[in-house]
Amino acid sequence: NMGPSFLPDDPKSNLIARLHDMYLTTIQGCLYKATPPFGIYGTRSDAIAEFRKQMKVIDDLIDASKDGIYLLGSEVSLADATLFPTMTFARHMLPKFGIPAIEALPAKISQWYTQVMAGDEHFRKVHEEVMGGLAAWDERGRWDTIPLAGLRDVDPATIFDKILTKEIPSTVVKETDKVLAFKDINPGAPAHILVIPKDRSGLTRLRKASPD
Repeated sequence: NMGPSFLPDDPKSNLIARLHDMYLTTIQGCLYKATPPFGIYGTRSDAIAEFRKQMKVIDDLIDASKDGIYLLGSEVSLADATLFPTMTFARHMLPKFGIPAIEALPAKISQWYTQVMAGDEHFRKVHEEVMGGLAAWDERGRWDTIPLAGLRDVDPATIFDKILTKEIPSTVVKETDKVLAFKDINPGAPAHILVIPKDRSGLTRLRKASPD
């Protein structure tokens, strides 16, 4: 008996596999690595946001009216084999970072995942193998010391948080989506500018500084 061909010449299958390899695998370490960088991203929150964005890009390529349980219809493809293990990781790990389990995977990917799990024993076996490894990580407390997962920022608002929310006024010199620069109210030099991140990532005092 011949096994599946995996549709090696199908352009959509190859596109999904390439998007996965270029834009998901390169940053998926943000879901389990202890410290950045994660690909080109220096912060975990930026990498997770990009990971979810790229999942949505792939989700948009799936034809909702297709016939069959696989990404392209009734025949398994390279895209199915490539994407499935990573989505097993994502649906297990993203909720650890505060993302509701029902939103861990985009809608069409989630539907595909459920269908292929129910209808293909080989994918169920892959799922069991991956989940076995993830369960071992859970038992060893893999995420206990990872910021945004086991380590959550529960400290009260600091003076800098109140400056960001305009509760405390400041003379803003520069503002981007990442940082706010403003004049120090007690300058130690003719030009004394403070630059603070808009996402404090748990940095409420210097002793809490980390690579994240």
